[in-house]
Amino acid sequence: MTVTDVRRFTNVRRAREAIKSYLVIFFYSPTSFMSTNSDSELASDVLRIFGRELRTAERRIAELQHEASKKCSHSEEAARSVKLEEENAFLHRQLANVDKAFEVEKKRAEMAESTLERLDTSPRKIGACNVAKKEEANEAITITADGQAPELTEVHDNPRTNMTVVSEDNEKLRRQLRELESASASLEMRLAQAEAYKKRMDHKEAEHLSRIAFLEGHLTETAEKINQLRNAQTTFQQEREQIQGAYNELENRLKDVVAEHEAALAALRTDYSHREEVKALEVRLGTMKEKRNGQREARLKLRETYQELEARLQTANEDKLAKEKELKSQVASHRETEARLRDLEAERDCLLLAQSTQVDNIQALESKLEKQVAKRRNQKESLRDLEAERDSLLLAQSTQVENIQALENKLEKQVAKRRNQKEKDIGLRDELKRMEEEVEALKVKGPGIPRQESKWARLLHHTFHTSPAFKNFMRALSIPKIRPDRSFLMPIGETDIDLSSLLCSETTLKQHSANFVKFDGKLITWYNSCHGFVFGPSLPHEMSEGKVWTPSLQFTSLSGQAKEIFFNDGSKVFYAGTYRCLPASEWSEEGCLCPSNSPVLSAIMDTPRPPQNAIENFGGKRVAQMYRNGTLRLDCLILQCVGFDHALYNRMLQITKQPPSLKRKRDVAEAPYSKRVEAATKVSLNNRADRRT
Repeated sequence: MTVTDVRRFTNVRRAREAIKSYLVIFFYSPTSFMSTNSDSELASDVLRIFGRELRTAERRIAELQHEASKKCSHSEEAARSVKLEEENAFLHRQLANVDKAFEVEKKRAEMAESTLERLDTSPRKIGACNVAKKEEANEAITITADGQAPELTEVHDNPRTNMTVVSEDNEKLRRQLRELESASASLEMRLAQAEAYKKRMDHKEAEHLSRIAFLEGHLTETAEKINQLRNAQTTFQQEREQIQGAYNELENRLKDVVAEHEAALAALRTDYSHREEVKALEVRLGTMKEKRNGQREARLKLRETYQELEARLQTANEDKLAKEKELKSQVASHRETEARLRDLEAERDCLLLAQSTQVDNIQALESKLEKQVAKRRNQKESLRDLEAERDSLLLAQSTQVENIQALENKLEKQVAKRRNQKEKDIGLRDELKRMEEEVEALKVKGPGIPRQESKWARLLHHTFHTSPAFKNFMRALSIPKIRPDRSFLMPIGETDIDLSSLLCSETTLKQHSANFVKFDGKLITWYNSCHGFVFGPSLPHEMSEGKVWTPSLQFTSLSGQAKEIFFNDGSKVFYAGTYRCLPASEWSEEGCLCPSNSPVLSAIMDTPRPPQNAIENFGGKRVAQMYRNGTLRLDCLILQCVGFDHALYNRMLQITKQPPSLKRKRDVAEAPYSKRVEAATKVSLNNRADRRT
């Protein structure tokens, strides 16, 4: 997996988190979510992102399948191994045939020897035979060269002829024996050649089997990667379908809201038409009122005329009847007009009530619309503020958590170290006093007393790495999967290469110029395939003012940090990977003891020092003795592998133009500790060089 794949997966993870947050907002507050105008655009952007990532994942799957098809060409080696097995079986059959032939020749030789013995004793038997039986033919047994049935020879009466026949048979048998011996020697030679050829074939078969096992492991890894990418593709498709469903639901909800909005606008338009109808009705009502007033006036006039007619009734009955009929007709019309007026008043009241309700609804809708607009603005502002606050809080939280953890770990280690230091100081003072008393007593007794190894000198041979707790800790460290085997690494240059200037020469590598450490490979002890630990002097004899021992801060400054580790191996420099530097103070509070019979002491004494160092005045032998008796200790730093920067490794190989044939041979990680420690000589750290300058 390359760096681009990691970045692509991080982008997909961020998009997935954004989609989850928006889906939560949609399910808990759909009205506020639907009120925004950019939700559909966001969903389409997310869909485009997932589509692009899905296409890249499919492209990656196709590439891996192509690589797998290429690697399937290694099946030819499997066919070769099958041919070798067939040849091996053929050789086994030949060996079996040779063994059978050897047994046959052996039997022939035994038969020949027995025949010779019989022929040696045949003259005596011939002399003792009866005369009557001399005429009969005596049979003698001879063995042919091809192992067939023995031939019969006649024994004559004359003993001389019998002896000549026996001597001739003996000569034949001796000739056959010599032929058998030469045949057996040739068979033995062929057998030795067949055994040597068999050994060579077995060796080739073992090599081919190991190669096939390696290729099968590589094929399984590629198959696992393909399955992982296929699973990622299925998850991307499922998430894409979920997002598409949410997007469709959002579109439907948006359509519903648009329909509601259009209905409200239509209602508002109908309200405005009702207002016009009300105005027309008011006009009609005014005309009706005027007409009513005119009718009232006419009624008054009619009453006046009625009074006049009543006065004249006595005089004109016919006029009175006519006037009464006219009056009745006018009263009926008046009643009809009053009923009509009441109906119009009731209709006006209904219209006024409907108008008031419509006005209230319009005002409520306008207020709701204003509230939604204001809520949307507030949500946008609050979302921006929350995002900024979240980023700041996450940054502060990460830094605070790291600082708190580092401080707590440092405090616990310092407290435990201080407690152990006090206890050890007390014990060391008592032991030192006792040893001084013993030394004084030995000086008084004289130089002839034999030297005995003290308890403290015996303790110098024990180191912390043999403790079960340290072994369990190293076994519990996780091994990254993306790191290649250390035996297949290629060198990036010679030992005199300037890594700092090389990393600063390009912009892509400049970020690693201040985050790398270079060790001497002879001081590194590899615990397993990738983890290990490195030694260094705790007091490097650097004296700034006078004869003062200054403690080393090399490993203390690297504790808890992740660095790009480089190391020397012979005349070449190799890139090991990304390592987290862990302190070993938990197992060696006061430093590591110098192992016995180890070149670490000479390597530390040969370490280059500044001119003002007074180590020569102090005495090299005395310093070496201080390392031997445990007065001076060594620092140890645990190297935990956390990754491997393939881009850095490939780019540095391109810059240095190393041919692919310069592969690093298998390291001595599987060797015992004593041999690995004997290979350690020097250490060179980048920060130490900076401190010297």
